[in-house]
Amino acid sequence: MSAKSVPGRPRQRAATRPTDRRAVLRRLAADSVEAVVNNIRTWLFALLGAVATLFLTIGGLRLMWANGDPGEAEKGKAALKSAAIGYALALLSPLIVTVVAGWVK
Repeated sequence: MSAKSVPGRPRQRAATRPTDRRAVLRRLAADSVEAVVNNIRTWLFALLGAVATLFLTIGGLRLMWANGDPGEAEKGKAALKSAAIGYALALLSPLIVTVVAGWVK
């Protein structure tokens, strides 16, 4: 029999595990404070890296398109400085989260 649906007959689903709401919540829940801290650290690192990359791109484009305009060149340099600060924070985020987790315990 083909996998095509027949009018008037409900489509058969592929065999899957039954979903238990508690099982899903157990998979999503963190087991400990350390797991929560590690998740925060991972997200913080990724977010700061993405924002820093955005600022690096914007700063480079502004500097490139300045065409000798000192005001635009300064805006581009400021964006590049912000990108450098963002990358530094992204690299230090594991340390920052670990220190804050130490305060919480």
